[in-house]
Amino acid sequence: MKESEIRNNKVLKNYQRLVDQDVKKFFSKKKNFQKADYKSWGCTNVKKIFDKKSFSYFQCMTTKTIFANPRPKQELLDKFYSDSKSSKYWLKNFFLPKIGPRTNKIVKPNVKYFSKNFAKYKRKKILDIGAGLGIFLTELKKKWPKAKYYALEPSKSMAEYCRSKNITVFENTIEKVEPRENKFDVITCFELFEHLYDPKHFLKKIYKLLNKNGILYFTTLNGMGFDIQMLGKNSNSIYPPYHINFFNPESVELLLKKVGFKILSIETPGKLDLSIVENNLDLLKDSKKKFISNILKNTTKQYKENFQRYLQEQKLSSHMRIIVKK
Repeated sequence: MKESEIRNNKVLKNYQRLVDQDVKKFFSKKKNFQKADYKSWGCTNVKKIFDKKSFSYFQCMTTKTIFANPRPKQELLDKFYSDSKSSKYWLKNFFLPKIGPRTNKIVKPNVKYFSKNFAKYKRKKILDIGAGLGIFLTELKKKWPKAKYYALEPSKSMAEYCRSKNITVFENTIEKVEPRENKFDVITCFELFEHLYDPKHFLKKIYKLLNKNGILYFTTLNGMGFDIQMLGKNSNSIYPPYHINFFNPESVELLLKKVGFKILSIETPGKLDLSIVENNLDLLKDSKKKFISNILKNTTKQYKENFQRYLQEQKLSSHMRIIVKK
């Protein structure tokens, strides 16, 4: 897979320009920021590694987790996601025009993997957090038609779209879903974890919402992944205020175990690392640029595929897929 298949570069540049404007509008006052509760994640020895768009990023020298600190308060982040120009532009111009390729290249393989490997688990009630347009649930219904499907989606327009697909919707945030009234066998969330104000609090809430032996399946960015490590602060994945948490296979396992989950699988099946770095060679430092240029020089398509496969096998792709059990 190539990056261009799911991302339009011109649209990405316009989106980034709007993000810059929104950062100045929403996050200019530091009194609206709070210190991240990184110690509860298992981080102790932390060090500032760079600034980006007035946000400071730190890294735990023990777990290697990368995170923005301080970070905007939850209520300000909620307002940003609902009112910012960049959020609205992303949906209309970045996501919707590529919905077909994203469904075929990302969602359908995701559904195939999950339905094949976890069919033995109970799946009467399934909740997708941050469901968006309900694409994952719609595709999963084709595999497991007898299950009941629920979407957690605070956006009114997206919630209505999910309802049009016969999906029951909680049109609010996870904090407002009452565990005593709502229990699920499977909870999913995709590309959400890196956005969260408090990752541990989020996981603890999911733990309460799951039935005994319930499954949590989620994806997120790997801070120790190849393209993020190569590009550093110049990586488009590190883009505040959207992405403020970058765990890795070891540190996310530590956090999940702290909450009480049993690890079933942590993988990095990403397919875009080399393509992303290849498209951003001008942003690399000279030493890294020479290294990557030598890899790409006179290489075949098969060589590139083998290199990406190696990253996947060594848990060095920048995309993580995680499955745990209560």
